[in-house]
Amino acid sequence: METRETTEYKIFYLALAHVKSNVDNAQPVVAFTEYDALISWLEAQKENWIDENGGSDSFGSTHNYSKSFKKGSIIEWYNPPNDLIPTEHPSCFGGVGYIWSKTPTQDAISIPLNPSN
Repeated sequence: METRETTEYKIFYLALAHVKSNVDNAQPVVAFTEYDALISWLEAQKENWIDENGGSDSFGSTHNYSKSFKKGSIIEWYNPPNDLIPTEHPSCFGGVGYIWSKTPTQDAISIPLNPSN
């Protein structure tokens, strides 16, 4: 039997649901090579406020939005995660997931908003 050794790296990502869409449809929005860096970045984004000019949601309803992240943040328009316990399959309501990659950078996962790039 032939065998080989492979090194893989754990990449953490934050999956969130957009406030104007279905709350149970979280998508990866940021990735980090270290869990603690992801949590520190997330904590720095937190700020609860009401957006009275939020506009229409994806269902056509116009209303105010209760936001959990700073105005201007790349995750301003996302709901907070359901939990922060890393898992291979984070909650559909938002959470921390991880993948194993042969590449030791957060670029191993394709995420359009990635602040750590």
